[in-house]
Order: sequence, then structure tokens, then C-alpha cells
Amino acid sequence: RLNRTRTGLMLQAGETDAQVFGNVRGSRAARLSRADQTAQTHTLFAENHFYLTPQWALVTGGQALWALREQTGTTGPVGTGDRIYRAFNPKAGLLYE
Repeated sequence: RLNRTRTGLMLQAGETDAQVFGNVRGSRAARLSRADQTAQTHTLFAENHFYLTPQWALVTGGQALWALREQTGTTGPVGTGDRIYRAFNPKAGLLYE
């Protein structure tokens, strides 16, 4: 019987200089706050197609996710902190081709 497996890893990272400005009649006013923001996301996935017949396959798999968000307030009433998110998304089903 035919069996197909697919796996992968995705790594993402980024930084943002977040600035908030006042608004005076549609024009930018003084800067109200500023923060350095950092983000990282790591995703690992796997999927398997096990063919029960030439047309029907049992599909199983999953995706694991880990994400970090950090913020450092440099000026104004901006908070400082970090947070980690974790998730797992299972997958199961039948495929007819």
C-alpha cells in the first residue's frame, strides 16, 4: 500500500520599532510612546497519507507552534514584558481522489 509522509519546519523572526503619535486635525503631533517589539515563531508540521485503496486515503497529522512576543517600552505609558504561546493542532480525515 502507498504511504506518503510530508514534514516541515518554519522559522520566523522580526523586530519592530513601534511608535505612537498624537493626532491634531489629521496631522501628526508629538510622539506619545515608543516600544521595541520582537517576535519569533517556530512551526513544525507532519502529515501522512495512508492509502487504504487506490482512491481512499486515511490522512493524519499535526502542527506544533511556539511563539515568543517581547515588548520593551522606551518612552511613554507603554508596558514592558514578554509572552510565550504554545499550540498543537491535530489533523485527521479521509481523502478520496
